[in-house]
Amino acid sequence: MKRLLSIFFLIYIAIFSPSCQKDAEPTLNTEVQNYLNEMLYIMQTNSINRRSINWSFFKKNVLDYAKGAQNINDDKTIGAIQMAIDLLNDSHSFYMTSKNTYIVGRTAGATACLDELPNMPELDNSIGYVKVGAFSGNATEALAYVQAIQTSIKNSDNDAIKGWIVDLRGNFGGNMWPMLCGIGPILGDGVAGHFIDADEKIQPWGYINGVTGGFQIENPYILKKNNPKVAVLVDGATASSGEAVAIAFKNRPDAKLFGRPTCGVSTANRSFVLSDNATLYLTVSTMADRTQKAYGKKVEPDVNIVSQQQYISQAIDWLKQ
Repeated sequence: MKRLLSIFFLIYIAIFSPSCQKDAEPTLNTEVQNYLNEMLYIMQTNSINRRSINWSFFKKNVLDYAKGAQNINDDKTIGAIQMAIDLLNDSHSFYMTSKNTYIVGRTAGATACLDELPNMPELDNSIGYVKVGAFSGNATEALAYVQAIQTSIKNSDNDAIKGWIVDLRGNFGGNMWPMLCGIGPILGDGVAGHFIDADEKIQPWGYINGVTGGFQIENPYILKKNNPKVAVLVDGATASSGEAVAIAFKNRPDAKLFGRPTCGVSTANRSFVLSDNATLYLTVSTMADRTQKAYGKKVEPDVNIVSQQQYISQAIDWLKQ
């Protein structure tokens, strides 16, 4: 009998010993779950790809990944956000924490787009030249940026000009409205492009006398000769809002793009501030030109040449014709 009790005791120890029990399944913290659901709702409601995404699969994978996270700043939570941005599959959305740390998709187009350092063209006074670089900043900085571009245009303008070079090489993006406002005197008044969302709703944008969709400048410069010929220089590092400016010149009379295909993120992002003051920059629409031709990928130049020297030379020759 004693021997039988001993056997039962050993079996009990084997079954209920902590070392033999399975590890407890990680759970999803309520704070983390609520935060991720907040972000997932924004994505499902606004993403450019919302109609092609399996949201049940999407949400399950993101929330499962976050199990075990203790709070919204936990590495597991950040990993879940990274997964969500990857699963959006738009190559452009990104997330900025409340401490200004960026999380981008592993296939983010703009971060991977590089090109060689642009050569500056040698020009005489028959060709105007203006550089339009990337811009991100506050309203005061935006105004200074626009004024700098329009001052550059004013300083180059003269009665002998046959055409203009607008240099977008290396413009990796930012805020498109100051860019359009700055270059407006050369672009000309009117609709220059469109946004098309997942429901195929179309929103036009352009420039009219110092005003764009999101920016305005008083006393904008007016060219000596309106609606000039324009050669736009682009390369593989022209991205996002830089691509928007390139698209603005697509199908504009007397305008051509010279250089190499652009980065390939010709889509528009919208910012959503989350409950912890982090910001989700979500791709919500595709850029289209003035004829409503949609892009979303690389913008192909009208004259596609690898050599900088050659495409600059051809741009100058075309302007002087």
